[in-house]
Amino acid sequence: MGIAGLYQIFIENTLFTSDSTHVIVCTNSSVMDGTSPLEDLYVNNESPATTAAPLERYRIHAISLNTGEVTGVISHDMDRIQTFPTIQGRILCLLSLHRQCILLYSISDDGQFIPLKSMGHSLLDDDPLYLPREYSSRLSFFLSAFKQSLFTFLYKRAKTSGDKRDIYKFLNDEATYRQFKMVRCQLVDMRYVLVRMQR
Repeated sequence: MGIAGLYQIFIENTLFTSDSTHVIVCTNSSVMDGTSPLEDLYVNNESPATTAAPLERYRIHAISLNTGEVTGVISHDMDRIQTFPTIQGRILCLLSLHRQCILLYSISDDGQFIPLKSMGHSLLDDDPLYLPREYSSRLSFFLSAFKQSLFTFLYKRAKTSGDKRDIYKFLNDEATYRQFKMVRCQLVDMRYVLVRMQR
């Protein structure tokens, strides 16, 4: 299936839960060039080019420190994950650079990964209820829900400043904002995620 070599362990990505009962280990495997279908290379309108950073396969393992057994696994095929995931308490935060999506998982007491939230192309839990069934994220010219929220915040901040020049500046810089991509995120606490974006 185009997998070159075995999965390698990211030693620097070893994370511990706050109660020191589980360790989180990230492994990855390279994907041979020319084996990726188009739908994996361009998953939505925010996907960056894959020429500079090839896609990989990832496995994230939860391991019990008491028994040494693997208790949970997350699989991300044909993706590019931020080098340094973060953890707060028992909440794991991942950034998919390829899908431009922040993923939050809860680690249960028995070491299972429970999906909590996905922030990127969609943002709210009920987004699928309001998007048309024929809606395709890959072919859409619309902004992702995350970037739309960012634009809304920037516009409201410019509008409430009371200076029309701030609104003109926002409109002038709109094309630049569209080119911004999420490159790093950090889970600050249980309520806030710090996101770095750049062109």
